[in-house]
Amino acid sequence: MVTESAGKTGGQMCNVAFVKTHKTASTTLAMIFVRYAKRHDKKLASFEGRFVSNVPLAVAVQQVQENGQRVDVMHYHVHEGVWEGTWEDNTKMYKQIMQEAEPINYITVVRSPREHFLSYYYYYMQPMNKLSIEQYLERTKRHPAQHMMNPMCVEFGVHDKDQLDIFIEKHLPSFALVILTEEFDAGLMTLRRLMGWDMIDMTYSVMMETKKGVVRWDNKPLVDVPRFASLPQWVQDTIDATTALDRKLHEAAVLAYRQAAEVGDAEQDLVEFKELQRIVTAYLQANSSSEARRWYAPNAEPYNGGPPLYAF
Repeated sequence: MVTESAGKTGGQMCNVAFVKTHKTASTTLAMIFVRYAKRHDKKLASFEGRFVSNVPLAVAVQQVQENGQRVDVMHYHVHEGVWEGTWEDNTKMYKQIMQEAEPINYITVVRSPREHFLSYYYYYMQPMNKLSIEQYLERTKRHPAQHMMNPMCVEFGVHDKDQLDIFIEKHLPSFALVILTEEFDAGLMTLRRLMGWDMIDMTYSVMMETKKGVVRWDNKPLVDVPRFASLPQWVQDTIDATTALDRKLHEAAVLAYRQAAEVGDAEQDLVEFKELQRIVTAYLQANSSSEARRWYAPNAEPYNGGPPLYAF
């Protein structure tokens, strides 16, 4: 199936600018784009320096201008922490990076605000400060960290209601697709139909999870993320207040996704996809020495490069 997919030269769209968000299953989707680019001999973004899965867009523009190699797939986080620019700033830079300045297929992932906030905190902050979310919110209630205020919105340079209104009305419609973390597989089926890609190109192994027994990139151990409903009411209220803009962004993203998902028979696609996922998982488990295991690993290691095409 991989060989057949890789041999196709027509009917498939690319020029993908994947706006990689934090703690949304974005690494899983980024690796789908990596595998597609490698299989189909597309120019995959790669940048010199200390960058692994993130690169400031201004740096990306500079390197593309220096080497003259525009890309077919851009799949990086474009900032560390809080993005201080605007989405309009971003689009101007993406046009200098992508193979074709128009049209660019902007794709991103948005997650339900409550789950996103907790996952974000327990992945990026708790391993450093060792505080529960209750302890953290109690200590910072007078001076909350900027990057924990609407952490989903800041991915797009949105910091207040006016900026959010502009983003939703002017920029969100320009995205080819906004996938919802909570409907990830269905979103992949919509992406497949939108781009004209094969089912095998949408497969993945397992997602990265924030849970006890897992370590993050710097080998710091993670702990289980508490369920929102299990938290004290004052903590729930604080999280809801802290993510008020994120909630409005998510609501708009849901509407945008529902419109895009109307095309095709997603339910039947999902049945076929789940069976294919089962086959892929079984193959990876049964072939411990296969190079495919590295390319299907649930981490960002493939950003560091690899062969142009591989067995799976």
